Amino acid sequence: MMKLTGLAGAAASVAIAASALADGPATTNYLADGSIVYTFTNTTATTWTVPYSGTADILLVGGGGAGGNGGGGGGGGGVLYKEGVNLSAGQGTTICVGAGGSESVGGDSTAFDFTAHGGGKGADGKRGGNVGGSGASGGGAGVDAWATTTVKDGGESTADSEVGELGNSGGKSLGYKAGGGGGAGAPGADGISSKAGDGGEGVTNWITGAACVYGSGGGGGGRAGTAGKGGTNAGKGGINVATGAAGVDGFGGGGGGGGVNSTTNSSGGDGGDGVVIVRIYYQQYREAAKAPGTGGIISRITENGTNYVVHTFAESGTFEIAESVKAEILVVGGGGAGGSANGYQGGGGGAGGVVHVPAGFIQGGVVHAVTVGDGGAVGNPAGDGGMSSFGTAYSALGGGGGGRGQYAGRDGGSGGGAGAYTATRSGGLGTSGQGHDGAANFPGTGGNNKGSAGGGGGAGEPGRTGDTASDVGQGGDGIACAITGVSVYYGGGGGAGRGAAAGAGNPGGFGGGGTGAYTYSSGNVNTPATAGEPGTGGGGGGGGIFANDGIAAAAGGSGVVIIRYALASGGLMIFVR
Repeated sequence: MMKLTGLAGAAASVAIAASALADGPATTNYLADGSIVYTFTNTTATTWTVPYSGTADILLVGGGGAGGNGGGGGGGGGVLYKEGVNLSAGQGTTICVGAGGSESVGGDSTAFDFTAHGGGKGADGKRGGNVGGSGASGGGAGVDAWATTTVKDGGESTADSEVGELGNSGGKSLGYKAGGGGGAGAPGADGISSKAGDGGEGVTNWITGAACVYGSGGGGGGRAGTAGKGGTNAGKGGINVATGAAGVDGFGGGGGGGGVNSTTNSSGGDGGDGVVIVRIYYQQYREAAKAPGTGGIISRITENGTNYVVHTFAESGTFEIAESVKAEILVVGGGGAGGSANGYQGGGGGAGGVVHVPAGFIQGGVVHAVTVGDGGAVGNPAGDGGMSSFGTAYSALGGGGGGRGQYAGRDGGSGGGAGAYTATRSGGLGTSGQGHDGAANFPGTGGNNKGSAGGGGGAGEPGRTGDTASDVGQGGDGIACAITGVSVYYGGGGGAGRGAAAGAGNPGGFGGGGTGAYTYSSGNVNTPATAGEPGTGGGGGGGGIFANDGIAAAAGGSGVVIIRYALASGGLMIFVR
């Protein structure tokens, strides 16, 4: 039987924690920081007995609302997150997870006297339209399939803001286009003349040890044009006779609204079930270490009278510290390479994902593996960046490679930009909580007008679409972090390649993004692409071309892992060089 280490008092075995499984349908996961995560998915009430005393974080997500039939997107379940809740061994509570709505509002999730309410139902379509249903996040308004100008309001949010429950209103409808369901993090978008409203995005939470998005709204449906996109883990809307997609169970996503034509309201998707998650910290952690740990390049800084130890890993290795300690952790994946020129300019490489944990915990007395992702290599297709990780609890994906000329960008921590072409090509998708999408290209008309490639996505914003008339294909900016004592940007997207235009290469985003290659026939001015900056996860610049004069793309920059914790007054500091 495996031993749980670090418990206050006598050692205890897994049998103590596992006894909770006999009292409720919890899925148990043991994290590297010494906490245990209990995930409840039961939609009927059950009693759970707390297995031991400790401080807990508790997440409740209500069930998502159903999408309307020929109508609006369902609202996401309400999200309620409580930190530092004191629990006692033997304490009992009734836990019930809110079921996703099936042509109805989502159910409420309850535990420990906390409640997260269900999302509102998306309104059905009818002559004159319908107002969206209310809920923790409101449902989107329904369509009027017989008129193009009717406007109806989205459903109101009933989230209890006084206790910190998150939710937003649904989007309005405009005639044939329904509104998107509201999300815990953003309102649903309104329907417009060409597109049904997108669902509002949910909120990202790390209680499970990984970034997950909860409480997103479903996309609206419509009669013609473009369907509404659901938020992360929520359903997409339908167009014409297409049905709406369901929200994902366990995340409280709203269902997508069904499509509609002049005679039929197609079915909306069901909302996704909610979830209750309890994470108990059983170990005793120090706010400040008595002595520094080992691993990486070690430095020492002082801020506001507190001494901190900083471990910077520019390459893979191991970290170890004698006692469990509270720590700030930054993990950055390797950046993707820029896309090569292939008769057309290449897209910028996507930045490596950036995961910043301001208040994490590191278990003492064990060896933690540290992996630092390499930057993606130039090739066809462009190489993705490598994943970086600290132990098993924190990881950041590498950036997606940029699309070579004529091709889409690749998915990753942040997505690679699309290569230039005479038709539309999409940017790669970023990963929620780590980075953003790469930009699509700006299509050309043929001949010398081959269009422009898209910039790689950054950790802080998407890449920019290449438009020779205005906005060039710049890489998206990264995010700033002062974990080393100095504010530094990490995760900048690579700039797209460029050619046949006055100026210079497309710049990469703040955070190490490389500049795209630039070719210009007048005076034979050729500027090569630059690589993503090592240690930042920056994406590489895309390749450029004019006529048959091609300039190569550049590689992505390597990632980094940085750990910082306070050192107790009088703590011994030894540097080994």
